[in-house]
Formats: sequence, C-alpha cells, structure tokens
Amino acid sequence: MRTRWERTRGRRAAGTSPYSTRRGAAANLVRYAEAMFDEELAALLAAARADPEGWTRDGWAWAAALVAGRTQPFLDWARDHRRWRFVLAEAAEAVCAKPPEAAAWVAHAIIDELLEEGAAS
Repeated sequence: MRTRWERTRGRRAAGTSPYSTRRGAAANLVRYAEAMFDEELAALLAAARADPEGWTRDGWAWAAALVAGRTQPFLDWARDHRRWRFVLAEAAEAVCAKPPEAAAWVAHAIIDELLEEGAAS
C-alpha cells in the first residue's frame, strides 16, 4: 500500500500545469478588471466635469459607490496600474483605514488628479 505522500508525489497544484486553462482565465479576468475600472473612472470623471458642485458636495459618496463591494480588486488594480500606483502609495501614507475607505480615497484622488489635469490643459 502506498502512502499519501507517494500517491501525490509528482502532481502539480491546480493551475500550475502549462496546459491548464486557469492561467488563461485569470489573465482574462485581470484584463477585464482593468478595462472595467478604466471605464467606470472615465464615467465618474465625466459626471464630475458635468456637475462640479455635485462633485464637491458628493464626491466622496460617488467614489465610495464606485468601489462598493469590489474594494480589493480595485486596490489590486490601482497597485498594478502604471500611473495610479503612486496614488495608492499616497493613500497608504495618508489614510489609516479599512480597505473600503482606502479604495474610496484612491478613487477620489484619481478623479481629483484627472480634473486638475483637465483644468490645466
């Protein structure tokens, strides 16, 4: 009778086989999240430009609504984004908060930066 170690020796963990489809599915999910957050931030930016007073008054609520229920994927996306990783680093310094609050802070800071960039040009 073979021991458990002998039976499992040589097996790979799920998703580590070069022929596994999990790796491709994970890459597709990452690309989908990137496009999704980019589009949602663009829509929030358009809303902020259309109603500057509303952004000043309700910007934090809008940012929190954008990331509600998806705080960790949003923070992961911002961490991996070439431009927004610096905003996330600022959030780590400025905000001692739970992930939902940090994600809302990052989303708000991104929109503020894009609004300032648009005003400057």
